[in-house]
Amino acid sequence: MKYIGSGKQLPILTGLNSGVWKRVSSKAKEDVESVAKELLQIYALREISKCQKIISSEKELDEYWEFVNEFEFSDTEDQYINKKISLDLKKVSLWIDFWLEMLALVNRNSNESCFCCC
Repeated sequence: MKYIGSGKQLPILTGLNSGVWKRVSSKAKEDVESVAKELLQIYALREISKCQKIISSEKELDEYWEFVNEFEFSDTEDQYINKKISLDLKKVSLWIDFWLEMLALVNRNSNESCFCCC
């Protein structure tokens, strides 16, 4: 398989016990932890906010999408964008689960040289 990356330079290969790998993996751990902490803060603020949820159950969400999909008129550009945003927001919980798992993985393997999949 051919390496595809940004730029025209070939990647530099380093050993897992090298100082370069340790710096790269340490930076990646910090970045993952930073993003996970930021997401946790955002969702903690959302949980304690005083706003009333518009759709509070999976059934209501299903009813909403059933209504949207059965609507006989086509969307304007703004409505289409709002629909895309709604679909993206539906995926947010999956991303939160992913980042929480990544944070747990980083913490679990914090003393090892490879934290991604080993």
